[in-house]
Amino acid sequence: MLQMRVTNFLSVFVVLFFRTILTVCAGGVFTDGHFQYMVEDYVYDGDSAVYIVGMEDSLRTATILVLPGSIVHNGYEYRVTGVGENAFARNGCVEQVVIGEGIEAIYDYAFFDSPLLQSIVISSTVDYISSSAFGFCPNLRSISVDRRNEIFSSPEGCNVIVDEKNKELVLGCRTSVIPKGIECIGESAFYGCLGMEELSVPEGVVEIGSGAFSGCAGLKSVVLPHTLERIGNFAFWGCAQMKSLHIPSKVSSIQAPLFGKCWMLDTIEVDTLNPVYDSRYGCNAIVETASDKIISGCGNSRIVEGVKEIGEAAFVHSSLRTVEIPKTVTLIGERAFACCIFCISMEVDVQNPVYDSRQGCNAVIETATGKVVVGCAKTNFVNGVGEIGAYAFTGMYMPPYFIIPEGIRKIGNSAFSFCEGLDWVLVPNSVEEIGTSAFHSSSLRQVYWNASMDEIPESSFSDCKNLYAIAFSKEIKSVGAYAFRHCSDLFCMSFSEGVEYIGYKAFEGSPCEENIKKKYSSALSSDYGQPQRSIRERLYEN
Repeated sequence: MLQMRVTNFLSVFVVLFFRTILTVCAGGVFTDGHFQYMVEDYVYDGDSAVYIVGMEDSLRTATILVLPGSIVHNGYEYRVTGVGENAFARNGCVEQVVIGEGIEAIYDYAFFDSPLLQSIVISSTVDYISSSAFGFCPNLRSISVDRRNEIFSSPEGCNVIVDEKNKELVLGCRTSVIPKGIECIGESAFYGCLGMEELSVPEGVVEIGSGAFSGCAGLKSVVLPHTLERIGNFAFWGCAQMKSLHIPSKVSSIQAPLFGKCWMLDTIEVDTLNPVYDSRYGCNAIVETASDKIISGCGNSRIVEGVKEIGEAAFVHSSLRTVEIPKTVTLIGERAFACCIFCISMEVDVQNPVYDSRQGCNAVIETATGKVVVGCAKTNFVNGVGEIGAYAFTGMYMPPYFIIPEGIRKIGNSAFSFCEGLDWVLVPNSVEEIGTSAFHSSSLRQVYWNASMDEIPESSFSDCKNLYAIAFSKEIKSVGAYAFRHCSDLFCMSFSEGVEYIGYKAFEGSPCEENIKKKYSSALSSDYGQPQRSIRERLYEN
């Protein structure tokens, strides 16, 4: 009898022991039934939960995905509580998704950029859906939610997901009808609905969230309700065919920018009864009345007399061809004209006390410092200019061969980042300081580095996919973190033996990385993945 009790006790102990092992191995990944699962980080006693993080290769051509709410793996049952981040992102085959009973959450980018996805079915147990979960699914046209769901609903025939408590439209698609009673169009709710051409937001809506209609490239006509009070940033970003927009009288909060890559937008009108914003003198821009600051504009905007400030990123990615700065403008925000690829002319009123465009240089120069604040493809560097400011040429289309003139002492953060057309650049001996990401993601192929500084700053040439050659006329002692990260054509790189420090992931993703790590192992930062500390770090220690 005693032996039987001991045996039973040991059996229970073994079962509990192995169950404990299974439940506490948080972060472990396993595959079962074509899907990959990860054990949740926080698991309650006796309750093992997992979320789906991907699928086997054999399922990648499947057109229908039915995600289970529970699974049995190695004889033990797990609750499936969520669909993980990026789990099915960029899936080029799936057409229908069914979220099973038991699943509670759909995380960031779970089904992002699924071009063929047409239908989704949400179970009664889902209580969280990330704003990016179904972003950029251009063919999505059928959305339904189980009627037993206490958090979300999908009114019949509307093809939307609604957060009932907050009266927020969480997700829409090209066939959506915005139902009555909605007060908020949620963040990224219609992101990437390419087939939507017309939109009339119903009365009662008071807020449009960030990125709500971004990437709706086919959207031509938008009507906003009189009840609207707040518009989030990027709300209409990438609406390439939208031609006009009227801002109603009750709108009291606008987060800029709104209109980047709205290439055909030529009319922006603020209701004349609006006490917070205006579009004075038909300027085709949104002006904050109290501060005389342009919040957001378009390719047909005019910066009129009386405007005192141009806000940060106000004209980013617009189709402006000419920029004329009146005498009243005394402050220009960072990235105000970034990525204006069509801009070929810049002129400042001669009576402006802060800025000038001396000698017809086609740039905006801060008079007191000689700093280029904004430039374009036609900018000429004239005498008295000693600095290229942060973001001055960001995203501009540049000439293929660009010699930064002698006399330039400082190049600001991201000054030439994302520049297209730029093939070859010479950095002169006069340059003493360069900010981070100065040429990040530009089209550069060759660089001649004659700068007097012995350091390559952080992210200087990161993501320059075409860069294959860089020549140094002076000894380089330090290479900043990410300096040449993801330079996929950079097969060869050589420094003098005097290099003391190579920062974190300075060459990650570049073909020359392994050679650099071998040749200059003593200079690699300790966090580059090497056990030893760099020469510079050892000097600091001593």
